Amino acid sequence: MKTNLLFKSILTLLLAFTVSIGYSQKVYEDYQDGKIWFKIKNSEENFIVKQASKSGNVETFNDENIKLSSMPFLRNVFVNHTIKRLSRPFPKAYSSQDLLNTYLIDFDDIENVEAFINELEASGAVDYAEKVPLYKTSYSPNDQYHNTTNMWGLFQIQAEQAWNISTGNANIVVATVDNAIQITHPDLTNQIWTNPGEIPNNGIDDDGNGYVDDVNGYDVGDNDNNPNPPTTAFSHGTHVAGTTGAETDNTIGVSSIGFGISIMAVKATRNNAGSNSVTNGYDGIYYAAVSGADIINCSWGGTGYSTTGQNIVNFAWNNGSIVVAAAGNDNVNNDNTPHYPSNYNNVISVASSTTNDVKSSFSNYGNSVDITAPGSNIASTIPNNSYSYMSGTSMASPMVSGLLGLMKSLNPTMPNTALINCMYSSADNIDGANPSYIGRLGAGRINAFQALQCVSASLSNPPVAEFTANVTTVYAGSSVTFTDQSTFAPTTWSWNFDNQSLGGVVPATANTQGPHTVTYNNIGLYEVSLTVTNANGNDTETKTNYINVVQPGTCEIIDMDTTGSPFHFGWTPTLYSAGAGNGYVAGTNNYGDRAKLNYYNATQTSGFNYLIGTYIWFARASTNTPTKTIDVNVYDGTGGTVGALLGTKTLPMSYVMANTPGIPFIEFDNAVPLPASGEVFVGVRFANLNMAVGDTIAVVTNADAQSTPNTAWEQWNDNTWNAYNGTGGWGLSVTHYFFPWLTNDTTAISLAATPTTICEGEMVQYDATGSTGQDTLLWSFPGMNPANSNNAIDSVLYSSAGTYTTYLEVVGGGCSRYRIDSVTITVNPSPNVSIATTADTICSGTSVTLTASGATSYLWSPGGQTTNAITVSPTSTTTYNVAGTTGGCTGNGFVTIYVMNLPTVANVTVTPSTTICQGTNVVFDGTSSTNASTYSWSFSQGSPSMSSSTNPFETVSFGAAGTHNYSLQITSACGTDTYNGTITIEALPTVTANASATTICSGDPVTLTGGGTATSYSWDNGVTNGVAFTPSTTTTYTVTGTGTNSCQNTAQVTVTVNPAPTVTATATSTSICAGQSVTLTGSGNASSYTWDNGVTDGVAFTPTATTTYTVT
Repeated sequence: MKTNLLFKSILTLLLAFTVSIGYSQKVYEDYQDGKIWFKIKNSEENFIVKQASKSGNVETFNDENIKLSSMPFLRNVFVNHTIKRLSRPFPKAYSSQDLLNTYLIDFDDIENVEAFINELEASGAVDYAEKVPLYKTSYSPNDQYHNTTNMWGLFQIQAEQAWNISTGNANIVVATVDNAIQITHPDLTNQIWTNPGEIPNNGIDDDGNGYVDDVNGYDVGDNDNNPNPPTTAFSHGTHVAGTTGAETDNTIGVSSIGFGISIMAVKATRNNAGSNSVTNGYDGIYYAAVSGADIINCSWGGTGYSTTGQNIVNFAWNNGSIVVAAAGNDNVNNDNTPHYPSNYNNVISVASSTTNDVKSSFSNYGNSVDITAPGSNIASTIPNNSYSYMSGTSMASPMVSGLLGLMKSLNPTMPNTALINCMYSSADNIDGANPSYIGRLGAGRINAFQALQCVSASLSNPPVAEFTANVTTVYAGSSVTFTDQSTFAPTTWSWNFDNQSLGGVVPATANTQGPHTVTYNNIGLYEVSLTVTNANGNDTETKTNYINVVQPGTCEIIDMDTTGSPFHFGWTPTLYSAGAGNGYVAGTNNYGDRAKLNYYNATQTSGFNYLIGTYIWFARASTNTPTKTIDVNVYDGTGGTVGALLGTKTLPMSYVMANTPGIPFIEFDNAVPLPASGEVFVGVRFANLNMAVGDTIAVVTNADAQSTPNTAWEQWNDNTWNAYNGTGGWGLSVTHYFFPWLTNDTTAISLAATPTTICEGEMVQYDATGSTGQDTLLWSFPGMNPANSNNAIDSVLYSSAGTYTTYLEVVGGGCSRYRIDSVTITVNPSPNVSIATTADTICSGTSVTLTASGATSYLWSPGGQTTNAITVSPTSTTTYNVAGTTGGCTGNGFVTIYVMNLPTVANVTVTPSTTICQGTNVVFDGTSSTNASTYSWSFSQGSPSMSSSTNPFETVSFGAAGTHNYSLQITSACGTDTYNGTITIEALPTVTANASATTICSGDPVTLTGGGTATSYSWDNGVTNGVAFTPSTTTTYTVTGTGTNSCQNTAQVTVTVNPAPTVTATATSTSICAGQSVTLTGSGNASSYTWDNGVTDGVAFTPTATTTYTVT
């Protein structure tokens, strides 16, 4: 385990990277003009003419520009259209033949797209043809820091375009295995996984995963259910979790590529360890795997190889989890200096890139790297509900994990290998930006949009049928359980468990997914088929000669009855006394016999090889000590005398008393082989009872001289064996009620465990393949996960010290149907090794002391020292691993020492300018400083006036005009530096808004004039300064005045426009004779009325000529 916990940011000026796409589609709004996807039928694949180009001695096929002549079977279609390019967009989707056979056509006659599709589908050579969708960049979340500066990495990988295809699914779980995760952070709390199988705070492991009350994750370092950081110094895991899956589109904080996925919080560092260490990383991987994580992120690592580590990674992969790990931050080639867990098999190794796709200066590289993602200056969550920037492959790895979670959300049934191939095949080629690292940064830099497009294409795949059976050879009358393992989202299932109609199968068919338990009653070899369908097609998997049904073994009860019945029909059950108060002939009390047997001759056992148990009729049983025991024994009876003990079964008296009076069947733990002679004695030995007052045991016999074999024997207290009718015996001809079961078809058990003594964190391999005759194998691993297994070969990881007992049960055919065996596993404790440092960040040329504790012997790497404390002077950032050993078990500790090779230099950039107008906010950016750990800002006359944080950005407002000082002081392990600067705040001009009149009547003109110290004035609403105009309605006008310094200020004036009154002119008569008088009157809603021509309103006058009069 290695911990690359990057609490020190590598500060680089981030260059914003954006992508824009045009949407002016001419034919279909939601589909791209001139593009068609089509899938060649698998049968036509062999007829594609492969045309290679040769470079040196290497032949390569150009999937980006395929010649049309390579598909002669589509020639008649191609000639009808103007084709620009034929390509294969998913050439590396090796696990999907459908994607490998999917091609893309770019063509010019875009209006003929439907005809083109119809012609392709009518050709008989393609399964389907379809328009290529257009995914718009419409989704832009509203998170506070979601912009091209703070979240540059998401813009670089085209996250917004990807979110238009999927915004994640809370059922997809991505585990963050790290030093700690603040699960109550406001940008994480709604994303934290809740264990659906666990009841909170009841002290019980409800879901059986081996961890108590792990409702929201677990602390495997301290073995409790609190994954939160003990102090704010444990910030790495919270940052990683936020990069993976911080809540997005919630108006606060940061965004994450995972968007809507769930985060499983796994704390893998002990509280008493260093905050930049991961002490229990592999325990964390194991927890995540057994708890059902889809993706497991490991932003830590080191150079120490561990077989156990590889085993755990394999375990996680085999349980369906994808493990993603940081490639490391030592700027070394991982092929020469392997880094784990990123270099293990079944792990995706992630390198880091910067804003221009260049490899981050710290990032490891090599052929072992699988993929690259943004990892420099990544903004994310940290404890105490805060945010900060961090850099490292630790930040790149969760970007990949979150993307895989987003991809799996879109198609949860897509196989993991196909999902990973989609991510690789869709990555952007960054070789041009990294000419020195070609082939050593994996498949390229992740492109979320293209990865989601690849997954989206898989939704058009028909399903792939697959199934398994828990056992394939059974006895007639036994059952088999079938489990569907089909992929690519089938929606219907059609099972035929008797595909050749042999009969005797119940049920013979089913039409649900299952699992289905099926009984096979007839002997034979059975064929089983499963057909699955979805909207895209169907697939059938047929397995011939799959279920082998064999004849169950026969068994026999030795006949002790003249009627031929194995039971006591025809008998007279009898309990003979041995004299008053002396006990029983077929048992004991004060009578001192020690055992009772029946003798069985070769004729009675003829044809059988094993004795598996016997019925015994107990007539009396009592004791004051129920823990006392008796033995049911089988002896060699060769020659008619009691010989060697062949098998035994010990019974406590509590069991005997519970079944008395009664006839229980006593089965031996393992079938007892009969001797070559076939002669045996079977019965009960009770010598170890040490008879005391109140102890009694007796078995039933038949009546004396009944026509049954003369078989009864007993052992006297002198240890001699005597027949009941022999010399010195009872003179009775009786048989004890012992009826043994014989068989030729026994079940044998074989339990192998390797090794049986291990250290914590190691695995035991279990093997039951030597067992025979079984229908069912059942392993029991008490206290472990899984607790049970039906596999013949399995392995179990033991993470805690102690002594464990494993049981193997074998259930088989015939009469001997059950066997059990056990083995004890001793797990010795592995030391918890931790490293204390005098400093975790040093300047070049200085030294640091590393002190290991927790073990009795140590081995350091690099260096090879064997003392617990070493002093080192690394010239570059180095991760140190110490292997501590106690009692043959080894634990590992890791610590990274960061070396500052550059001087500490403060620098500031100002946006928008160092000279601004009053009222404009200024953004101060310290990211161009080098070797900065903390930032202390001071702003004279600014608000805020001071700031101290790890955030290199500050937004400040200034009130007063003038020239103001500001400063940035940065600190690092190598010193302090201060940058001083000034900001000039230009005064705004005074501006007044003036009107020739502020209240006018409708239709009246008005002139607006700006005044003050500005040099020019401009009005809104189309008004020209100083030029009269006629407003139609009451309006507020704004004037903007611009000063000599180009600063602007505004003022407003409101002009109220009153409407004209309604006026009516009336006359007492409009036609009069000369000399007559007339009265003119104005009316309406005016307050006064005035007439022209000297007329007074309402006063009679005598006009001298015909005249038109106007009233106002």
